[in-house]
Amino acid sequence: MNQATSQPAGRFLGPHGLPWAAGAAVAVLIGFVAWEAITTAPVREAVRAYTALIAAANRGDWETACALCSDRYRAVQPIEPAEEGGMVGLPRVIHKNFRAWQAGSDVLLCPTDPRERVRPVYRLVRDKGQWKFDGLAGHLERSR
Repeated sequence: MNQATSQPAGRFLGPHGLPWAAGAAVAVLIGFVAWEAITTAPVREAVRAYTALIAAANRGDWETACALCSDRYRAVQPIEPAEEGGMVGLPRVIHKNFRAWQAGSDVLLCPTDPRERVRPVYRLVRDKGQWKFDGLAGHLERSR
């Protein structure tokens, strides 16, 4: 026991009585969480826009659906209801195991079941400061 500080000898304590290593670990953890939140924000925002588009199309709110599509997409593809519900060229649901990733400044999203052999991949772009649906980017094929 150290008589001057009444602390056990050999312990390095911070100003609040925590070991300095614990304080450093908490700081690193907070830094990692902040970094993760910042770097994944575009993907999370794009997925939010895509789910809003699906919801608008499923309830027949074509004004909102048009607002969630890019100018380029609206120029080449009319926004119209599908016979089975939803919007032409867009699945009605997003699978719980969907995939989304950033590709340059765009976000690519594969909303279907990963076990399907061929799956559509859609592009979302920043358009006038908001994430908007930009149509089909391609297909993913699962290897056998």
